[in-house]
Amino acid sequence: MKSLFAALFVLTIFSFGAFAQPSAATAPAPESKAPEKAKKPAVFRPTKNQILEVQNLLKAKKLYAGEASGKYNDETRAGIKSFQKDNGLKETGTLNRAT
Repeated sequence: MKSLFAALFVLTIFSFGAFAQPSAATAPAPESKAPEKAKKPAVFRPTKNQILEVQNLLKAKKLYAGEASGKYNDETRAGIKSFQKDNGLKETGTLNRAT
């Protein structure tokens, strides 16, 4: 009789352990984080010397007729747009890394 109670006691202890284990269906879902926004790359801001260099290059290619001043103006933007079009780049009229 003692051995029957001992066996029943051991069986009860093991059954509690088995029922305490979470199953795949009852497992809590992992916490979902809010989707992170993709970080935008840093904006390229050309220096005065870079604008001067571009204006001189555009003059050499006959895409800019103004004075190389190092400042953006409508003629510079038009020359950059023409250069971008000729080279299969997106025509923005702004000096960017691809240009």
